Amino acid sequence: MYKEKEELLINFKNYWNFDKIYVNEKTINDLNCELVDQLEYIKLDVNRFNDSKNNSNRFSAIFGNIIKSKNCKKNISGYNSLRECYGILISDKDIENIKTLLQDVSEVQWDLFGRTFNSRYVYIFNEDKLTHERLNWNDFYVLKNYN
Repeated sequence: MYKEKEELLINFKNYWNFDKIYVNEKTINDLNCELVDQLEYIKLDVNRFNDSKNNSNRFSAIFGNIIKSKNCKKNISGYNSLRECYGILISDKDIENIKTLLQDVSEVQWDLFGRTFNSRYVYIFNEDKLTHERLNWNDFYVLKNYN
């Protein structure tokens, strides 16, 4: 599982503009990244949800990881004036599993967490096509209702 998360992060890093993404290679165990996108400085928690035994724990960990990253400095120089916000990076292959996990979270809880901790985006990365989709935090929640 760790290998798949690492591959997702490395593939996304290679896909993104190299001078506008930061991955701390020494602490890759945290599996997160920072990037500059549309004049925002975004810290992303990176995870995979393709192991049914651990999906629930991983999903819960997202929220703690976002809270922890609020205390970290920006690591991409030259962008200190940009608004800082938070989000998650997931594989498009994990969407169905995440939709199942979202069934246990109310829309009010999802929205409240997003507003309280400035969680604005969910990045969905397609590793096969090397494309991404950036959804607003609350728009991602609505996905759970679609088949």
